[in-house]
Amino acid sequence: MVAKRLLVSLDEAIYNEIVDLSKKNQESFSKIAKDLIVESLELQEDKAFSKLSEERLCNTQSWISHDDAWK
Repeated sequence: MVAKRLLVSLDEAIYNEIVDLSKKNQESFSKIAKDLIVESLELQEDKAFSKLSEERLCNTQSWISHDDAWK
């Protein structure tokens, strides 16, 4: 798979944070930014699944026991 590039404009404070993380972790700016984007997407996914599970819990009419579920 060919890596895609994304041009992102950052304000100075965020850019400086990425520079500091890059120096601290001895990794490139790009890798730090990519890792932060991936983590953010995972958090968004977790948030969506959490909302879905809350809706399902609120709308559940009946429950089955643990033992019955594994028979």
